Amino acid sequence: MVRRAHRFSYHGRDLTLREIAKDAGLNLWTLRSRLSRGWTIERAATTSTIDPSECGRLGRAKSGWIGS
Repeated sequence: MVRRAHRFSYHGRDLTLREIAKDAGLNLWTLRSRLSRGWTIERAATTSTIDPSECGRLGRAKSGWIGS
């Protein structure tokens, strides 16, 4: 049994998720995770990622945590 990859329309081309991730410079699992959260393929592929230190800083800012 051969599994066929789903194809998505992205920038006028029909591509697999792997191809879209490579084209957008994203990790495949980042792209899949975003889609599973209901993001559109366009938003998921064009939103940049943030590094872990930035993620922590943003989380602290939202929580009101005051650190030294």
